Amino acid sequence: MSTLLKLVLAAVVLNACLQFGRSAWTFYQFEDSVQQAALFSQNQTAPQVRARIVQPVGQYDLPMDPETVEVTYAGTQARISGAYTTR
Repeated sequence: MSTLLKLVLAAVVLNACLQFGRSAWTFYQFEDSVQQAALFSQNQTAPQVRARIVQPVGQYDLPMDPETVEVTYAGTQARISGAYTTR
């Protein structure tokens, strides 16, 4: 019985680690694409930058509402905000 309990606990911990790793990897890929969009947004309007950010949402299968993405400019810097929640 003790061995079975240890195996179940090990499976639960391994599953949690895998879920966290997959979620973190997706987040960092999406963050990198947003950073690239902001970096090369000097000659683009806010709606164009927003479209470049919303495009990878489908690619990474993120539960993000495109309407929550906001792009504003402060001088030459683009400020991008948005949020999503994974389960």
